[in-house]
Amino acid sequence: MYVANLARIGAWVELSRLQAYNRTGATLNKGDVVAVDILASSTEATKVAEGGETSGFANVISMATANIGRILVVCDDDAVEDNGLGNFVIHGVVEVEVNGDTGLDAGEKLVGTDGQTYLSEWASGGNVVGLLLEDAEASATTKLAIFDGMAWRSEDT
Repeated sequence: MYVANLARIGAWVELSRLQAYNRTGATLNKGDVVAVDILASSTEATKVAEGGETSGFANVISMATANIGRILVVCDDDAVEDNGLGNFVIHGVVEVEVNGDTGLDAGEKLVGTDGQTYLSEWASGGNVVGLLLEDAEASATTKLAIFDGMAWRSEDT
């Protein structure tokens, strides 16, 4: 597959970004996928309303079964320390960590993975948040994808 042409998609798919505090308990790296803490479930987030560091909207947490269907984001900084402020992508063409254990082909639908910072191949059910733009054949690796972390629907077909 010739990826150079696919990279040009980024010229017309504008990135939507946000800044948030990393509340995962670990350092995040570029391409890691996490969830926005919209229900203020972390100990640092004390309110659901927008505004300020204590808002759930200003914090990101690890993906878990309970929050995979909420807003997911991709880390856009080389490294964001735990409790550090970082840049995250909500929507756009971005390098995202994927689980290539089973060998993923370009065009695969991607979903959040419980307890991980990568996306996996969609099988059935689940919220599709990405479309892989290049093959992935290593265990966990960063690959180009069209990402939409606000995929609220379940993809059952």
